[in-house]
Amino acid sequence: MNGLKKLQNFRISLLHRYMFREILFPFFFGVVAFSVIIAGGSIIPNLVNEAQRYNLAFSKITALFLLRMPGVIALTFPMATLLSTLLSFSRLSSESELTAFRAGGLSLYKLVAAPLFFGFLVSLLTICFNELIVPYSSFMAENTIIQLRDIAKAAPQIQKNVNIPMYENNRLVRMIHAQEMEGSVLRKVNVIEYDQGDNVARSTRADEAEYDAFNGWTFRRGTLHQFAGDNRSALIVDFVTQNINLSVQPRDIFGRNRDPDQMNIAELAEYIQRQSSFGANVLKERVLWQQKLAVPFACLIFVLLGSQMGIRPQRSGAGAGLGISVLVIFLYYVLLTLFMWFGQRGFSPFLAAWLPNLLIGVYGFYGLYKKAGV
Repeated sequence: MNGLKKLQNFRISLLHRYMFREILFPFFFGVVAFSVIIAGGSIIPNLVNEAQRYNLAFSKITALFLLRMPGVIALTFPMATLLSTLLSFSRLSSESELTAFRAGGLSLYKLVAAPLFFGFLVSLLTICFNELIVPYSSFMAENTIIQLRDIAKAAPQIQKNVNIPMYENNRLVRMIHAQEMEGSVLRKVNVIEYDQGDNVARSTRADEAEYDAFNGWTFRRGTLHQFAGDNRSALIVDFVTQNINLSVQPRDIFGRNRDPDQMNIAELAEYIQRQSSFGANVLKERVLWQQKLAVPFACLIFVLLGSQMGIRPQRSGAGAGLGISVLVIFLYYVLLTLFMWFGQRGFSPFLAAWLPNLLIGVYGFYGLYKKAGV
């Protein structure tokens, strides 16, 4: 009896290794194939256009290409998982290996176990890739294009509606607002400073403030309000020029922050918390945070879908598999966009991000269940 159990365990272990190898090569093929397709359709045409517009050297073109590829590769992981599962089960089905396995007492669920584990590993890989590489490469690529655009225009840097909150020990101590900043000059600037009790201690308004490395910020044509402890009385001083140490420089203001989709999970959570404290609407960012987990785990869901789609008498080639995978991924991202729209209008961010996975997963499991009973 024990010998029979050991033999069965050995057969299952051998089967899992066989299924793992069966899905591995088509996965790498899918990553390469989809990367080439996406890069050829989006990255390369944009690079050609930018090379002509900004007269880029070959080294700069290569750098931009390499910086944009991680985002493309991350997109291909779910596609490649679906393709590899579909092709593997299609081959096993058409060559009657599935029939032989099931005749030997192995259920379809045991055959899917190793691909499911593979899908879980790819999900973790996708999360790591999106956390450690994609946000930074995307940000650096966009910054490079912005710098090239500014150089080509030969125009001074201008920024509208500058808002700079300054914190000490997680407490807001100063808020700076200017209608416009050009070069090192702030125009229509207002500085509000807070005391230890979070009351307004000082308010400074000026027509402009200019920075230089020796004197710091020089405010011109303004008024300073120094409030008393009860905030009901104030000392009012008009000035022509006034030096104020703001401990911030123009390069700090012009340093472009990453967009929410260029942040990792921890940075986006911090951004949401900070914006929420200012009263901003962060529904879109909350859905995006959930999607940073939901989309990678679509790899696991696509194993269920691809396995039941691949089980049919005739074998489909790689070209047909690519086409089916592209169509399914397209529909998946349509669902993601639709539920993102719902999430921005008050629908649960968690459900908005995870419902596409749930819907596809239920359909995939139902199809697998039907074919397991055949």
